[in-house]
Amino acid sequence: MYLEWKSSYELGIDKVDKQHMRLVALINRLDESHRDDKGRDTVETVFQGLMDYCNYHFVVEEMVMKNHGYREYDNHKIKHGLFIEKIKTYKSEYLKGDITSLLKTIDYLNSWLIEHIMVEDRQYVPVLKEKFH
Repeated sequence: MYLEWKSSYELGIDKVDKQHMRLVALINRLDESHRDDKGRDTVETVFQGLMDYCNYHFVVEEMVMKNHGYREYDNHKIKHGLFIEKIKTYKSEYLKGDITSLLKTIDYLNSWLIEHIMVEDRQYVPVLKEKFH
């Protein structure tokens, strides 16, 4: 399912918005590699690239939150960790031959990312705007 970036997802923090746009593009690339039947190796490479970029984004986001004393830092970090564990589980299931796990992953990524941006990430905007502007 193609995920279209909307201006309503923007937080007004250029660096974070660009990272979120990149995550959307990677999710779409994972979906496309599956739909276009690019093969398991390609899907696995895209999957790993998505996970790597998520980890990078989370580290950057968490570092800024922590450095600015964001009071919900611990809870936000826990949510990132749970997300990564869920994606690792889906990837493991896919690598064991469960094709449906890839579809579940794409659905989960689409809903989780938008929900996370619109609810969780919006809560830190006042703290991070100070850092990135």
